[in-house]
Formats: sequence, structure tokens, C-alpha cells
Amino acid sequence: MSLLRLATIEACVCFLLACAGEKPAGDANYFLASVDTIIQPGNEVLLRPTELTLDDHGLLYIADAGANSILVFDSGGTFRIRIGKEGAGPGELQAPRSLQADGDSLRLLDAGNARFTVFTLAGQFVRTQLAPGSALTGAVALSADGAAVISLGGKDSALAQRMDPSGELGSRFGVPLAPVPSYWDFSAIKQEIRDGRVPAVMRNLTLPVMAPHGPTWLCLSAEGIIERYSTTDSLVWRTALDEPEFLAIRDEFFQRNLADSSANRLYSLSLFAGAQALGNEVWVLVRQPTSQGTLILIVDRAGNVRARLRAPDTHGIRGFVVDQPRRLLYLLAYDDAAVLRITLPASAVGAT
Repeated sequence: MSLLRLATIEACVCFLLACAGEKPAGDANYFLASVDTIIQPGNEVLLRPTELTLDDHGLLYIADAGANSILVFDSGGTFRIRIGKEGAGPGELQAPRSLQADGDSLRLLDAGNARFTVFTLAGQFVRTQLAPGSALTGAVALSADGAAVISLGGKDSALAQRMDPSGELGSRFGVPLAPVPSYWDFSAIKQEIRDGRVPAVMRNLTLPVMAPHGPTWLCLSAEGIIERYSTTDSLVWRTALDEPEFLAIRDEFFQRNLADSSANRLYSLSLFAGAQALGNEVWVLVRQPTSQGTLILIVDRAGNVRARLRAPDTHGIRGFVVDQPRRLLYLLAYDDAAVLRITLPASAVGAT
């Protein structure tokens, strides 16, 4: 067989593997070309979906800020039930977020009513619990037993704080990257942006992620930094990601703010749109500009990027969830109120 023909065959094999989502040897990039839209744009159910999670049976739970309720779908996108409705009474919701479905319970932060709420997976109201003020202004990660990690954004000289299942606030951890001002001076912040600097008030914005009975990760959204903490809140490692896509996100941040003449309006800088713990790894969704495809980084237990998942034909993705046993990736297209589904290669999911 000629060398030319052999090289042609090898190139075709690599191309077919990439199209199928399989990873050629030595390449940490997966190109996910086969995408199913299971909840179509313009559907009559979702109004303004903000995040999603799934239970052990593979059912999807989607927080809808437009309907102030949780909508449940099966893995094929068929609508099942609606949980909660708009209001302030028992089982009613205002701005639900931070969903956690585990066992037979659905837990969430009912931010507009300043409380945590628990339902059964069938939608029956169980109870509420008062939420601390910090949970209403920062990102929250909930665990199956009702414990939480709450982002502090640098307040009280920490990045995050734990809350036990009874609602008692506990240890604070994480060292802020910048001092936190006592109030937002928009004039000073705008000047920092004109000087080409990320404002100090944004540098401590943190996305917490919890693994069941395991470690905690803090993702510093404006800096591209991920920190892993032990169950005793000791820093295990800290890694600064440096993806080429970050440059476009930062450029968009500066351009939008410089073009806006409003004295009291700011566009925030966030390199991360979401994250999920899978075993000892954390999967992080990069907040791509709407014109760009989807990128998810898989960071391993040592803090290294093990793989990159790219779905070039998907746009405006602002949330995701992975069904690891079934090797399914669900993407939430915020502007289109749509949900996409991708079957993942076995080597991408891996043993975590």
C-alpha cells in the first residue's frame, strides 16, 4: 500500500471519529456534531427557562422564571408535570433557582420569597426553610440533604460560606482576589473599565459546585480560576484556565460597557455559565458569545483540563446538565427557550 493512500485512509478515519464525537488518540477535543432538539424553540410550555437539573430516572427539571414554576420533561422532551406556581404561599414560587433533584426530593432556592423549598419529585409540597440574605444575592449550590454552599463575593473576607441542612450558617472559606467596596461606585467602576481593567467588584464573583459527600469547587467567573476544597474547607489546588475563547468574552464585556452611556448600568463579566460535579471532576460551561458554539471544559481531580467538548452548531447555551449513566448531555438555549440533547462518547464521560 502506498504511503499516500495510507495517509489518506488515516485522515478519513480521524475525520469520521471526530464527526462521531470520538476522540482521536492524543487529542483532548471532542467535536459533538449530532445534536437533537428535544424541546423546540417557540414551544408553548417554556417561557423563560434559567437552569435545569435531572433526577436518578433521567427526568429533566427546568426552572422557568417566566412562569415561576418548575417544569418536568422526560429525556425525549415530552412534558410531564408542572411543580409550583407563582405566589408567596406554601408551594408557590417567585424566581426559583439552584435546583437539586435527588432520591425522592426536589430542593430549590425560592429567591423571590427568601426561602428554600422542598417538593417531592411528583410535585407535592413538603416544606420551606428561611434562606439567609447572602443566598439571595449570590450563587448557591445545594446538596441532596439540604446543605448548601453560598457565594459571598468577597464579603466577610471570604468567597463562600457553608450552610448545614438545618439552615445554620457555618464556616467561611476562600480568599478574595480584590477588596470589596462598601458600596458600588459606578463612576469608579466605569473608569476601571475605561482603563482596561476588570472592576474589583466583579473579580470575586464565585460559582460554587458541590459533589455528594465530596469536595467543593469555587469557580471565579470573571478570572477563569477554579479552586478545589476538601470537606474541611482546606484548599487542595487552584488552577487558572487560559482558554483562547476567554479573549472574545472579555472583549465583548469591555465593548458593551464602553458603548453604554448609562451612568448606572453595567454588564457583568462571566467566563463561566454553569458547572456540574461528576465524581472527582468538575465540568464547566464557558459563557460563549451568542454567535459562537458551545464549549464545556472537563477539569480532572488534579486541576488539569482533561478534555474539551465542542458543539459548534449550538448557540446561546446558558445551562447544561450531564446524565452520566446514560451518557447524555442536555443544553439549555436561554434565548430560544429550547433544550438540546447530545449523546456523549464513552471516553468523554470516563471514570471520574
